[in-house]
Amino acid sequence: MSNLGRDRDPMIPSTGDADGCELAKTFDYWSPAFAPDPYPLLRRLRADCPVARSDELEGYYILSRYEDVNAALRDHATFTSTVMTAPAIPVEARLPVPPLDQDPPSHTRCRQLLLPFFTPARAASLEAIARDTARKLAAACTGTIEAYMSYCFPMPTVVISQILGVDATDYRQFEDWIASTVDGQGVDPGAAIDASTEIHEYLAALLARRQQEPRDDLLT
Repeated sequence: MSNLGRDRDPMIPSTGDADGCELAKTFDYWSPAFAPDPYPLLRRLRADCPVARSDELEGYYILSRYEDVNAALRDHATFTSTVMTAPAIPVEARLPVPPLDQDPPSHTRCRQLLLPFFTPARAASLEAIARDTARKLAAACTGTIEAYMSYCFPMPTVVISQILGVDATDYRQFEDWIASTVDGQGVDPGAAIDASTEIHEYLAALLARRQQEPRDDLLT
């Protein structure tokens, strides 16, 4: 990032000779220019200021060392998963995404419900579908392709859809929803909320159908 020069995104501080803690103060992790090469700034933070704070996005802390991130993820008494973004989405606008945005004991209850669908035996039953999906996606990759969108994204999406009981052909719609809720939250929070609402409506319709026509899937 230190080579971005005069065209550098102003929301990404140049590493230069500045102290890592000072660099972090103006860092906006939603900046699209950060994604292609985050490593120079992260190296500086690990060296100078492994627990840094940015004043952007209403203020947030940055942990850049594995040990610290791992410790925070395991310490639910100190750190919470209920607020997952900066800036925080207002409570009245949030839609629950269990177990991702839950702390124990709610997280524990949700995880216990999910565990039977991720046993070794259950995973083995998906092998044939996974292999078939991989072959079909690979066969469709001809000429110049964008590997992430053509193969890497649909591959797990199609397989996970089998666990959920979602129509695998809808994965393109999930691409759009994920782009809005994950990649676009900081840029367009309104679109992220709309996408999250659409996901819930889509799944709610499937849940209502499963009440009438149960299957051997996670939604049922």
